[in-house]
Amino acid sequence: MTGALPLFVLKDFVLRKSGRALVDSFSLALQPGETVVLLGERGSGKEAVARMLAGVNERGEEMGGTLSVRGSEPQPLAKAKPGTLRTAYLPSPSAAPLSPHASVISQLSRVIGKKLGAPPASGRAEFIASLARLKGAPPAETFEKRASALDPEMMAWALFAAAFAQTPELLIAHDPLSGLG
Repeated sequence: MTGALPLFVLKDFVLRKSGRALVDSFSLALQPGETVVLLGERGSGKEAVARMLAGVNERGEEMGGTLSVRGSEPQPLAKAKPGTLRTAYLPSPSAAPLSPHASVISQLSRVIGKKLGAPPASGRAEFIASLARLKGAPPAETFEKRASALDPEMMAWALFAAAFAQTPELLIAHDPLSGLG
């Protein structure tokens, strides 16, 4: 991909919480179609980098560094808009990312619809279509159940389908196979 603009360039990312550095001077450039895996010990900042790229911050976090999206002028992270990238966050199914009291399909349909700027009914259709494209996936009816009724393997199928339904340019996965046999 010589000459292609990077999808994004993150420079000198610093993340502090309660005065403690969680990430100190991390930089990364990603080209379209490229795959990067962040490996490191627990607490090394992998999740913080993923959350920042997904545009999800925790209360009390202070960020520094710059972000450039598709060749744009680098912006301080406080002003940068990672949301200009179509991102999907794929959490670990063992992290219980959904409310246990509502159906999986209703919750994910709202998320997909919101990300696509469409109503939940459209999000539901996209979820079902995405699930159908995944070889070996269970039928959509499986996800009419409450989240608490699904085992980690079924939750992983649902989360994968929801992530792919959002047609992301950047897929951020955090232990997507954790808890699976």
